[in-house]
Amino acid sequence: KEKKQLCSQLGVSGKKLPGYGEISDDALHRYGNFDADATIRLFVALTKPGGLLDKDQYGNYSWLPCWLSQSKLTAELEMEMEGMMISRKRADKLTGIYAEAYGRLLADLQRQIGWEPVYDGDELIETGFNPRSVFQTRCVLFGPEFSGKFDKDTGAVVDPRPESAKDCLILGLMPIKTTGKPSKSWDKVVAKNQTAEYSPSTDKESLGILFARAALSGDSQAADVLQTLRWYRFINRVITGVLCPPDDDSEGYFNEDGEIVYEKGVMAAVEVDGKVRSHYLPVDTGRVSSTSINVQNFSKRRESDMKQILGTGYAFPLRSIVVSEDGWVFDESDFIGAELLMMAIQSGSEKMVDHCKRASLPESDPRHYDIHARLSKIAFNFECEPTKGAMEKAGILHLRDITKTLVFGKPYGRGDEAVIRAIEETGTKTSMTEVAKINQAIFGEYPELEPFFAACRARVTRPGWIRTCFGRYRRFQVVDEDSIPDL
Repeated sequence: KEKKQLCSQLGVSGKKLPGYGEISDDALHRYGNFDADATIRLFVALTKPGGLLDKDQYGNYSWLPCWLSQSKLTAELEMEMEGMMISRKRADKLTGIYAEAYGRLLADLQRQIGWEPVYDGDELIETGFNPRSVFQTRCVLFGPEFSGKFDKDTGAVVDPRPESAKDCLILGLMPIKTTGKPSKSWDKVVAKNQTAEYSPSTDKESLGILFARAALSGDSQAADVLQTLRWYRFINRVITGVLCPPDDDSEGYFNEDGEIVYEKGVMAAVEVDGKVRSHYLPVDTGRVSSTSINVQNFSKRRESDMKQILGTGYAFPLRSIVVSEDGWVFDESDFIGAELLMMAIQSGSEKMVDHCKRASLPESDPRHYDIHARLSKIAFNFECEPTKGAMEKAGILHLRDITKTLVFGKPYGRGDEAVIRAIEETGTKTSMTEVAKINQAIFGEYPELEPFFAACRARVTRPGWIRTCFGRYRRFQVVDEDSIPDL
């Protein structure tokens, strides 16, 4: 509260006043005492004889999962203390490249739509189309009646376009799904005549599907606009999360050494030793989250898109700004098919365990077993060998991709409609009929999976907890008793 008041007096946002250096001793000491007191009370409640670690609310002995979780804290603490070394020179170069692409894509998008900035001499009178505005984006993609912006007094839908842009391009596309979680298929919303009750989504998945449909149908105008909008979103995520250049009109864009002065984002958190340090907090899935500065946002999934967007301007991957210290090298490793193997082990499917082990062998090995290709062959009965290479040569690799997406969605509880949307986002068309064939192949080949998944779902509500084969617990709180299905 005191920090908010201080920021208000100084006319700055809370993000620009980090830490507690400006807080009075009286408020800070009371806050510190409360924090320490709450911590020790929790410790006592958990560890005392008969406490929650001896027996949780479900009667489970919880010391083992506690120590399993605690055992990784030393590694997390080391990650916090050591930090990540950042190549300032490389980051500055990438910032310039991405900032230029950002401005170019924004101008291209405004020109394509016909909603450009209006100037009176050098004075900006009206800003152009803003892709960050969900109201304006819905208006252009679906029509002004879907903007989701309402008049506070009358409740009527408001057209977000200024007078100068009333004749701008309106694509009039059919939405894919609603906003919110869980989302609803827009087809079902229309069938129930509920379009006035929901807002259409403009998220990454929706834009990907809309672009794929426009490209496949030959609607080049819509495809061009959607591609530019998607590319803008990709670039925007980088320059608002990792490489955040200062405003063009801000003072001190460069320091005396010619380096960019960053005001926010990862680069603004680089310390005097050239490292970024984040806080890592455990989450209930067993993973960790990165807070204060999110250093888990250096995705490499979009690098192929970045190469296409930047063209000859592409220099190197975004995550390459993280470098090893002198005398050290990076080692990157990952498990192959970990989700599949855990499904196989926990469901008790000996056949699937064998197939998972053989899947990690090279394709040239006669014992190699491509689970996704084999399931595709069972589902669609094609003639070529069930290997990735053979299917690619035969022009049917998309069947393997569909099967893989469906298989990996199973342990996460993804419904068939969500899987179809994820597949269509990549530009591959599929149907519920094809999905049904793959489902039949999966559960026919590995019949132990279906009752295993059903049992896991049932345990969420009764008894309300589930234990992994490693001994960790996941507990689920009931929000509404009436919503529990009769399983």
